[in-house]
Amino acid sequence: MMIIITILNFLNDLNIIKDSLDSDKILLNGSLLELIEAVKVFGYHLSSIDLRQDSSVYELCVDELLREANITDRYKELSEEEKCSILFKSVRK
Repeated sequence: MMIIITILNFLNDLNIIKDSLDSDKILLNGSLLELIEAVKVFGYHLSSIDLRQDSSVYELCVDELLREANITDRYKELSEEEKCSILFKSVRK
């Protein structure tokens, strides 16, 4: 006898587990919620997907953040060593 579990059945089971762990936020904020989201998006096809941005996108964001914080207005023009120095000093504050 073959038992077929649909995605909706599987999600229902995952949500029952989630509800039983509702008081344990540490467990809830980890892999279980990620699994539920992955099943909603991919179903049983839980392929990995790489969602990283090109580093230039991050550089623009960091540049804007440092400019708004009045740390430097020329982050993109700095050498790699100067960028690291500024970032390490900013993190230590």
